[in-house]
Amino acid sequence: MEADLGGTELLQPLQWLASYPSDRGRARQIFLLTDGEISNVAQVLDLCRSMTSSTRIFSFGLGHSPSRSLVKGLARSTNGRFVFIPPNTSVDVQVGEQLRKALQLCITNVHIKWNLGVDVQSAPKRSPPVYVNDRLIVYGLVDDDKTIPFDHNPLVELETEHDHHRLAIAKVDRVPSVSDDRTIFTFKINLICLKLNLF
Repeated sequence: MEADLGGTELLQPLQWLASYPSDRGRARQIFLLTDGEISNVAQVLDLCRSMTSSTRIFSFGLGHSPSRSLVKGLARSTNGRFVFIPPNTSVDVQVGEQLRKALQLCITNVHIKWNLGVDVQSAPKRSPPVYVNDRLIVYGLVDDDKTIPFDHNPLVELETEHDHHRLAIAKVDRVPSVSDDRTIFTFKINLICLKLNLF
């Protein structure tokens, strides 16, 4: 494999990585810097999703016009992280932060169990990976014609999606009213003080 400093071509190097998987039980961390765009974003992201069990990509969008969908998609599809670095900016802090994240384990496939007695749609639908000292913010959408009963102290649970292992629990004490036809409320969990016995 050779670099020729031409246009952005990601599919071939990623195919090479996919054909040489990491050792069993070991995760591969990739730092990918790009300042450009590619025409086959969907194909590249599909390939990245196929490597998600063994590879995390930490992507950096550099300069004035990196492809936002590519930089975000590379990280999100592999449970990594992304950052955009504007021109004439020191990259030291961002690189250091990404390196710290790459050295940590993270919780993926987090599911919100609302337990409010009504149907709630979570936004985002798929939660991002959660690292130590991260704050996870999830928005809940409830149809305005539904009344959420608060007489039984409703609880919201944060759990793993596949085995439903409870990670955290929070009490909902109020829902702000909004003028739209849906009620929106925010649920925040600060994972700094949680002791998670996952790793």
